[in-house]
Parts: sequence; structure tokens; C-alpha cells
Amino acid sequence: MEIKAFAPGDKVKIQTKNRTWEGYILESHDPEIILLKLPSGYNIGIREGEILDATILEKASYQRSVLPAKRPTKITQRSFCHYRRNNFFSA
Repeated sequence: MEIKAFAPGDKVKIQTKNRTWEGYILESHDPEIILLKLPSGYNIGIREGEILDATILEKASYQRSVLPAKRPTKITQRSFCHYRRNNFFSA
């Protein structure tokens, strides 16, 4: 069974020959392996060829967003002198 409709964060139910698994899809570096986060906290990998049936129970409710960039920290004269005095900074 070819599974391409899954996205990370989707809650799924996967039926294999030996067992039924339920959990959340994780990103996988191997396209042949479906990574699943179980309710117990363990992660398992299931080969795509071993999946007999798969059902999406719930789509991911979040979307990736770009976080705003942090402002650079300002080094003041006082902190510069403090670092230099304690040999944290050598000029």
C-alpha cells in the first residue's frame, strides 16, 4: 500500500499483518519508513510495504510558521569591561 497522504502531525490508525497501531505521524528521513509517535511516548518505524490499511483520524491542527528573528544583543561598555576584567574577552 502506498502512503503519501500523511503529513507530520496527523493522527492515524495503521493496520499491519500483526497489529494495529495508532499515533501521530513524525517526519522521516527515509521515504520507505513511516514514523509513528505512540501514546506511550515511544516512536516506531513501520515499513510502507507492511501497511495493509491506513486511516487518518485527525489532520494536523497546526501550520508551520516562521518565527520572528531575534534582535541582536547589544554589548555595552560596562559588559565589555566586565568580560575583559575577568579574562572572558581578550582584545
